Amino acid sequence: MDLSNILISRTTYCGADLRGADLSESDFRRRSFERADFRGADLSGSNFDRVNLCGADLRGADLSKVNLYLADLRRANLSGANLHNAYLQKANFIEVVFYQSDISGADLRGADLRGADLREANFDKANLSGVDLREANFDKANLSEVDLRWAVLEGMIIDDGEENLYKLL
Repeated sequence: MDLSNILISRTTYCGADLRGADLSESDFRRRSFERADFRGADLSGSNFDRVNLCGADLRGADLSKVNLYLADLRRANLSGANLHNAYLQKANFIEVVFYQSDISGADLRGADLRGADLREANFDKANLSGVDLREANFDKANLSEVDLRWAVLEGMIIDDGEENLYKLL
């Protein structure tokens, strides 16, 4: 289903089934997609500024170059999603699953990732300055060239893949 370049006018799309849809370059500002199903959807370049995506299923979705400024994604599933070069500043990712996601080059300044599952995610060259990472699990994640200035790292779990497990206190 190709719905690229659309401007959504309705306010709420709770539980919407948008699996595999092409919604690239679309404008969803200030809308609610709580518990919506975006599995495998192409959302690249779309604007989700201040959108409610709590509990949404975004597994395998293409979110490259997407704008999620101040978006609420609490308990959403982004396993295997592509967030390369995404703008994720100040977004709420509490208890979000990013298992095996590509978050390389993304800007997460000031985002909240408390309790997030970031196992095996690729954060190469991502900006995580000022991010709250308390109790986040980075087991086998790629953190090369990541900016962690002013980040809250208390309780963050890191497994370097070399039989060493670290929990920052």
